[in-house]
Amino acid sequence: MPSPAICGLWRRSSCWWSRRRCGSAWAELETRLRQNSSNSSRPPSSDPPWAPPPPPAVKCQPSGRKPGGQPGHVAHQRVLLPPEQADRLVSVWLEQCRHCGMALPQSGMALPQSADLVASAPERHQMSELPPVQIEVTEYQLQRVRCPCCGKETQAGLPPDVPTGAFGPRLQVAVALLSGRYHLSRRSSDNSWDVCHFRQYMRRL
Repeated sequence: MPSPAICGLWRRSSCWWSRRRCGSAWAELETRLRQNSSNSSRPPSSDPPWAPPPPPAVKCQPSGRKPGGQPGHVAHQRVLLPPEQADRLVSVWLEQCRHCGMALPQSGMALPQSADLVASAPERHQMSELPPVQIEVTEYQLQRVRCPCCGKETQAGLPPDVPTGAFGPRLQVAVALLSGRYHLSRRSSDNSWDVCHFRQYMRRL
């Protein structure tokens, strides 16, 4: 058996380590209790009742200027494409003067004074839009005829560039893109095809 001195030393060292562990745990608990939304990443809804109130919001003094762009600021506008790159060009002419109501000549009218009526270059406005998307359904009718030589029936086959499935390669790629790349469910994919009015065909997938 160990001597009483060794037993006492072991007890004292055990008590010292126990007090040290308890002190560390107590300090950690105190640190957690002192945390709130102002000194940690906790949301304000988790603040305890004894947490200090948040500082009042600083109200900005009114500058006296009107809201929006100020005179002299650099304008930030969408850059227009050159007119030759537009797919369609529409010239809009006034039918009558907005000030006095007098009828104005339209473009192309053979009037000697019409060239003097153009005050300045027209204001340009460009609008970008998607063209109407419509699924094109092609039906191939494979005709069956009787050979006048042997008297047996024979049937035509599909052209070489036509797949045997119900969907073409571009439509198959679009379906794979919606379900594979964008991870859309079956129902979401069906709703996406409402733009093309093709819901009844997508149910055949």
